[in-house]
Order: sequence, then structure tokens, then C-alpha cells
Amino acid sequence: MNPEDHPVIDTDTPLRRILEYLYCHPGKEESTNSLIAVLHPEVSTSELGAFQNEQFAAWLEEAQTKLESLLLDRLVKGKRALQNGIVIHTELELTAKGEEEAIRSRREPKKIILDL
Repeated sequence: MNPEDHPVIDTDTPLRRILEYLYCHPGKEESTNSLIAVLHPEVSTSELGAFQNEQFAAWLEEAQTKLESLLLDRLVKGKRALQNGIVIHTELELTAKGEEEAIRSRREPKKIILDL
């Protein structure tokens, strides 16, 4: 069996990408808006301004939902702000627990190839 024929489990989740991104960019001013590029790397940050429409709103809601999951788990902290009537978070940073989880995540494989 060729290596390409083996089933692959992708463990690279959106929450994991956010944690690892914040870990690798300490002190950088991050917000819900900047996490859109983390969740959708196919879209450059310079292009995001052009998406002030339904697509941008959907991406913003997705980023905020993922971020709120991390906030509930006390992995991330930040400040709430209003943007066009929508609550977003700014000044994002990892908590001590978030740093631990990001380090653990960085050490785990991103994909697991099953050899059945």
C-alpha cells in the first residue's frame, strides 16, 4: 500500500490553530478580526477589507464563536468591544493555562496516518 493510500486523521482544528497562533505572536495586538486570517489562511489580511459583506460577517461570527469557546475554557483573555453593533474581543492574549495548552498542541502531530 502506498503512503498516499493510508487513511489520515487531521488533528489541526480551528481552536488549535488559534491557540498556536497566539502563542507564536506574543505582544501583537490581536482581535476577533485578525483571527479570521488564522481560520481562513486562503484569504490574505489585505483582502479582508474588501469583504465588508455577508461573507465577512459570517467569518467574523465564526471567529467570535471559536474565541468564546477559548474564553469559556479560560485559555484566552481579552477586552470586549463593539464593532458595528457586534461584540468582538480585542487585546487577546493567552492565559497561563492557554500557554500550557498551546505548547502541548504544538508538540502533537497535526496529522495521523493510519497503517491498517
